[in-house]
Amino acid sequence: MCFLVIVQHFITLRVDRWLYWSFVGLVFFLAVLPPALRFAARSKIAEVRISFSWLLALCMIIKIGWVLVFRTAPASDYLTFYKTSQLLAENWTIQFKYVALFPHIMGYSTFLSLFFIVFGDDLLVAPIVNAVLSTLSMALIYYIVQKLWHRQAAWMAAIIWIFYPSQTIYNSMVLSEPYYTTLILAFWALIIRFNEKLEKMPLWKVGLTTVPFSLLLALIDAARPIAILLYIALTIWFAISTDWYNKKQILHRASFLVITALFLWGFHQINTAYNTSRLGEEIASVPGFNIFVGFNEKSGGKWNEEDSKRLVAYLSDHPEWSANEVQHQMLRDAKERIFRSDINFFKLFYEKLYSLWGDDSLAYKYSDIERNRTSFIATSNAYYYFTMIFSLIGLFGIINKDKKSSAIMLCLFILGLTAAHLLTEVANRYHYSGTAVMTILSAVGVDVLRISFVSSSHHMRLPRNEIR
Repeated sequence: MCFLVIVQHFITLRVDRWLYWSFVGLVFFLAVLPPALRFAARSKIAEVRISFSWLLALCMIIKIGWVLVFRTAPASDYLTFYKTSQLLAENWTIQFKYVALFPHIMGYSTFLSLFFIVFGDDLLVAPIVNAVLSTLSMALIYYIVQKLWHRQAAWMAAIIWIFYPSQTIYNSMVLSEPYYTTLILAFWALIIRFNEKLEKMPLWKVGLTTVPFSLLLALIDAARPIAILLYIALTIWFAISTDWYNKKQILHRASFLVITALFLWGFHQINTAYNTSRLGEEIASVPGFNIFVGFNEKSGGKWNEEDSKRLVAYLSDHPEWSANEVQHQMLRDAKERIFRSDINFFKLFYEKLYSLWGDDSLAYKYSDIERNRTSFIATSNAYYYFTMIFSLIGLFGIINKDKKSSAIMLCLFILGLTAAHLLTEVANRYHYSGTAVMTILSAVGVDVLRISFVSSSHHMRLPRNEIR
């Protein structure tokens, strides 16, 4: 991804003032970090410990402070989430054909409607809920990094997440990303916690343990259909980390995966029945429109007016069609576009990779913050590129320490997320959950660098006769 960003921006000469200042900011971060870490290594600063409760308080203050000061009115997809949550808070069955076409809207909207029932549907409710979810995410990130590396890196991960620009800006909007990303982090935290215990549990207890994991995957899938990516990543990591001479471990892990899959299927059926009941019609079972848009070479696989008009035309010309029938027709159209159009797949996939990972300023552009504020875009992108670069260092550090580390599972999810969006509609904000992974790995990367400075500092302090 780092290579992609460099190629896209500089070899293709996509340079503007925002990009220029983004890379100036990145160079500044990279230039300041080594002397800062060297100073910390030679002083007592590296030994300072900020309590976990203080980190939680700081995160909550910054996230809530932002949404109170910089408010964003719901529009486009965010307005759809808001309106759906309003309707769900007022009635059991709602008539909303668009939501039946894209039933994943129901996952987050149902969650948000619970807060609308209690606190009302004021525009500040969703942003404050997002801020709380971001704080929970920070706690989960702290726990994961502490397990993967150690407490010093966990502290750094919390700080990186607290001040992550795009994540903070997105909190002011009505969107599902903070919700399902928190659930993803909870899933990983539980996996890391219970992984070593699975082998020691009796088989019946292994089966019982799958319930919370399956429920988390089901809740994630209801809000964003990516649970399969998490499940595949977990399966591959289990295959990599399993001792294939240990029959008990094989049996317990295989049982865990099979039972989790069965429970997940069951929860999916329940969710489908729930959505059908609340929407009053059959919901779509395939993402035909998203696949159709994903192979539009002109738009680079992003949402576009032309494809949207085709969807609207089907709805107006065939009012008798259910949402599922409309999406199946869009799937047939997608197949025709893929196999009968002269698509330059290399160019299309390259554009989609860049759209997904090459930039992190869309949060600012989607918000109601004053336009043409280069500082916001430059800071957001510089911060993002910084975490991207140090994620690589962190990954190498973790793998060097433990070649079977659960960090592999996180990276496999990123690969799966990327592959999924090569085949479907792509948007910049879909990498939101990836920034959580970058936060985890980049904190380790910074700590790897800090440890190298600590080692060199101690080496320099040794008397000459003690240096070997």
